[in-house]
Amino acid sequence: MRALGKARALPRLGWMLMATLLVLIAACDGSGLDAHLERGEDSLSKGDPAEARLEGLYVLQQESDNTDALWLVGRSLLALNRDAEAEGYFRSLFSVDPAFRVSAGGLYAQMAAVDFEAARKKRAARRWELALEFDPLQDLGVHTFFVAGHFFKNEDYEIAAQLFNAAKEAYPDTSELTEVLFPHAESLARLGRWEEASEQLARFLKEAPKHPKRMEAIFLYQDVLIRLARADRELLDFESALDKLEKVLRYRINPGMIEDARLEKGLCLEDLGRYREAAEVYRKIVEKNSSGSGRSMEAALERLERIEKARLK
Repeated sequence: MRALGKARALPRLGWMLMATLLVLIAACDGSGLDAHLERGEDSLSKGDPAEARLEGLYVLQQESDNTDALWLVGRSLLALNRDAEAEGYFRSLFSVDPAFRVSAGGLYAQMAAVDFEAARKKRAARRWELALEFDPLQDLGVHTFFVAGHFFKNEDYEIAAQLFNAAKEAYPDTSELTEVLFPHAESLARLGRWEEASEQLARFLKEAPKHPKRMEAIFLYQDVLIRLARADRELLDFESALDKLEKVLRYRINPGMIEDARLEKGLCLEDLGRYREAAEVYRKIVEKNSSGSGRSMEAALERLERIEKARLK
């Protein structure tokens, strides 16, 4: 009887094993994985990113390059504020399908805006950084001013200049515009874009006469103008160089810069054959130099001596 019972149990055991095998096959085929993804998306939409993440991870155990699962896990981790982990999954996703970069950029920008409104500006800035890395054409709206300032503080002047320019073009009448003129100009100067920097500085000095950064802006403006004047002189455009140097000399608050501008002015006048005027400029450098030394002082004395020798011949 016992042997007969065992014999009867064998078919039942076989059916159980087959049923288990069918369940495992269903879990591993496309339809089974899709069910996990659907549950994950449903959990995420209902505000349960932790459960959504688990569903996505289950799928990734079966298919490590499943784009839908990578997208689900990345978004779930981002919703859990586990940004470093989320970034890793998004980068893995991009390696499989780069088209997701645009969607990820939009998601990061959206969540950064939420952080910004909640005064979580540090996290907002980091998320906007990634938004622009993933999708450089991302429109940040009015937040562009803040993001540009963030890149400027981090000394990433190329991106800062691009964003400042985009913000100014998109919002020409905003009250924030005056505040970004100087950092925009400084970004351009750091990049060696002297002409553009000069234009922004001139506008800033005109529109913000009482701004606390005004003195700093004047010093930078003078330096930029002298650089541009030297470039003009190399191109033999002496009149243009003189015009820029006259703008430098309007601001009599930086003796060293004034001396440099006068020296360049004297050299331009000599190039134009206006030696008497050049000598007057050099004498003014000597008269105004209280220390009696310095590069401009020495150069002015040398130029005066040459002009005088040439006159006596």
